[in-house]
Amino acid sequence: MEEINLKELFDYIKERLLMIIIMVLAVLVIGSVYSVFIKTPMYKSQTSIVLVSDDGQAGTSTTLTQSDVQLNKGLVPTYKEIVTSRKIIEKVISNLSIDYSYESLVKMVTVSNNTNTEIIEISVKNSDKALAADIANEIRIVFGDEIKNIYQLQNVKTVDKATEADKPYNINIFKDLVIYCLIGVVLSFGTIFVIYYFDTTIKSADEIEKKLGLRIIVREIQIGKLYKHFKGHLYKVIDIVLDCNTNTLENPDKVVIYQDQNNLELKWARAYNEFASEVDHDKYPDVKQKYRFEEVDE
Repeated sequence: MEEINLKELFDYIKERLLMIIIMVLAVLVIGSVYSVFIKTPMYKSQTSIVLVSDDGQAGTSTTLTQSDVQLNKGLVPTYKEIVTSRKIIEKVISNLSIDYSYESLVKMVTVSNNTNTEIIEISVKNSDKALAADIANEIRIVFGDEIKNIYQLQNVKTVDKATEADKPYNINIFKDLVIYCLIGVVLSFGTIFVIYYFDTTIKSADEIEKKLGLRIIVREIQIGKLYKHFKGHLYKVIDIVLDCNTNTLENPDKVVIYQDQNNLELKWARAYNEFASEVDHDKYPDVKQKYRFEEVDE
């Protein structure tokens, strides 16, 4: 696997901040349109029942015995299964005259029970909030009637009737916007990383040297600029000339003429490539400067 230069990747990402912003905004706009105009609002209504003594008189120790409590706790799992049985659901469909199959309607129904209680909660999800409440209440009524027929018991009492939900449970604009924003960030960074990883173009002189084994001088030394030597002295480039001893018209060798800023009478000449070269850090390991001469502001 090719080695990834994190600093180079970071610079690559910084250069494409506009692309990141555009992609995030695009995901936010598309997501918002979906949430507001396309996504179907779903409503949830809930009714609850409690298992009591057989005569239906709960709340006093004279009618609700310990054996009743144990019996009801044992019946809770069975009752939960009966709520979503075909017999109950199909009768609800018939009573309400709604155009649902057993399979489609049962998927809308959730039955739950709080631990260590005899309370059973029946929730119904539907795109029609009024219908969701009607179905939940009808399930509760049909279930109570069927329990009388199946077990010959009257131990089911209503705790709460289902009412119409005020707002859909599956739409939260603020939450959706946060999610879409995160998706946009991940998508944009992922896209940029993939582009960077598969980009085979040469991105720096260092990469040329590493891949091709060539020493490339890409620095431009400018006349009149101030340069700092890696040992600390300051010099000004006063001219760039051709070396008469090695110069050819096809491949001229250049020489940099530079002036010592601590002693203006001293002028030096050095081969252009050597002036622009990097510090030999094997020889000078403590030097932080990259190049032998680096341009500084006057």
